[in-house]
Amino acid sequence: MEQYWTKSKVVQRTVQSFHEKLATQQTDSTAVSLFEKMLGPLKAFLGKGMCQRVEYTGSVYEHVNISGDTLEFDVMFVLTDHKLTLAEKSIEGYRHIRQQTGHPIADQTNEYLDPTEYAQYFFGLIARFFNTHPAGRVQGSKIIQRHHGVACQIDITKDAEIWFQIDLVPSIEIDNVLYVPKPPSFSPLLWRISHSLEEKKHVQNLDGENECRKQVIRITKALFKLKMDGLFKEFTSYFIKTVAFKLKGNSPGISWYDGNLGECVIYFLKEIKKCLAARRLMHQFERNINLLQNVHPRMCAQMEQTLENILKNESNFLCKFSV
Repeated sequence: MEQYWTKSKVVQRTVQSFHEKLATQQTDSTAVSLFEKMLGPLKAFLGKGMCQRVEYTGSVYEHVNISGDTLEFDVMFVLTDHKLTLAEKSIEGYRHIRQQTGHPIADQTNEYLDPTEYAQYFFGLIARFFNTHPAGRVQGSKIIQRHHGVACQIDITKDAEIWFQIDLVPSIEIDNVLYVPKPPSFSPLLWRISHSLEEKKHVQNLDGENECRKQVIRITKALFKLKMDGLFKEFTSYFIKTVAFKLKGNSPGISWYDGNLGECVIYFLKEIKKCLAARRLMHQFERNINLLQNVHPRMCAQMEQTLENILKNESNFLCKFSV
């Protein structure tokens, strides 16, 4: 009976409709054009002391952003300075960066470059650009700057609502590895290794011709963000993409053909439920890091039970995916 309903035409139509209304890739050519006009002057404003190049990352450039969410452009400002070196000791996912004499924010009383001070210095430069530079002004819009994790987030508003967002991330490249100023609570001078470029490449290579893994990612993002009342807030977009990475080439019994979208979504949600039940989802690039380790067991259990209820029968599933 279960096999029947997961393959039914009504499930397929309902999931396709959900995708079309909430989870197609979002585009806005006017926002893209405006953002691109800002970026060149901003890079020049930061100068070579803070940025040698930019890298485009995140869901827009991975083609997994969703129409039911705010349009967000993610950019890394990469400083490549061969005078900066790493400390010999390492901690999984993090490294210390040694100070460089003469850097505008260097504190020579400390051996290591302080990631928090670096991020604050970057934040201040961004604020100065949007307050003083003509390219940082948008006619008819209000610009709001705020901290967003490791990023400096810029909200561009129109008619008192957010039109699009820009996440600007400072980073340092040493020996072809990117580091971002996001220290762990246990050691404030550590820099976090960033795998954003590898992640982007993995997402771009998920699908062959007529396959639907990226559609499934978008549908799952829309389900968790727009239909779950915040319960899945801690199961982030990266967690969702990591499940997709794990299933690439390792999902027996399922065809990822895009005409099989409904069954693929059910299969994918079952795999997430398994991860939540085991409280185990290993990082794709830092293989000793369990992404669910710091998610409270009670929260994992609640998310697991919610998915159990959705997947229990066709009626429950259709009720949650109906739009």
